[in-house]
Amino acid sequence: MKPTRLKKTLLLLLLVVQIATGFTQTIDEAFGIANVAYQEKDYTTAITQYQSILQQGYQSAELHYNLGNAYYRMQQLGKAVLHYERAARLAPNDKDIKHNLSIVNAQIKDKLETLPNFFLIDWWNGLRQQLSSNTWAAIGITFFWLAMAALIVWQIGKTRTQRKWGFFIGITLLFISILPISLAAANTKDSEQAIVIVEEIALKSSPDELSASILLLHEGLKVNLLDKIGDWYKVRLPNGDEGWLSSEIIEII
Repeated sequence: MKPTRLKKTLLLLLLVVQIATGFTQTIDEAFGIANVAYQEKDYTTAITQYQSILQQGYQSAELHYNLGNAYYRMQQLGKAVLHYERAARLAPNDKDIKHNLSIVNAQIKDKLETLPNFFLIDWWNGLRQQLSSNTWAAIGITFFWLAMAALIVWQIGKTRTQRKWGFFIGITLLFISILPISLAAANTKDSEQAIVIVEEIALKSSPDELSASILLLHEGLKVNLLDKIGDWYKVRLPNGDEGWLSSEIIEII
């Protein structure tokens, strides 16, 4: 490599490091300001700072948890549930997140009876919620590559025993890898849920403001998204009822 080319490469690397360092400093500074504001009960400033971090593309369970706490203190239950739910997806086993989410859910006005699931569905949902989608995906990919390594042994093994065990282990690990990858995909599909973020809204019978109202919903209720037409989402409630809500009054988890 010529000296000038080496110099350009080093300058480019230095610039990348500076940008990354500056980004980290900005995130840390915003976190610090937000945390101090929260401790001083200035929840509006805390929310503004936490949201500025999100706008920079940074995501973490701690960030959404802190936002949930700030919105809860402001009595914005819909936004509190939204960010606790997002935090729970990033850290499914965090006890503090689960605890706070249960507290705010107990204050939601809508007490809709949840339709019972087939026991295998409950088992599946319980299993996938043990880990985040990224963790399940990492486990699945690890098993997949171990399976590939074993199958390579099957192909190039020097003895019949090595080839036999390589094939058996490879096929077994390949099948095992399907489970965590499927769990990761199932967690990703959870993004097809949303939270009502306005104090009160009518569930409509069709995607039209002038259509008949089915029932009143309140902030904090979690709904499943089924379809979308224009600015309207077709949703299913926990009790199985279906209707339409404007995209302006719900926010996807």
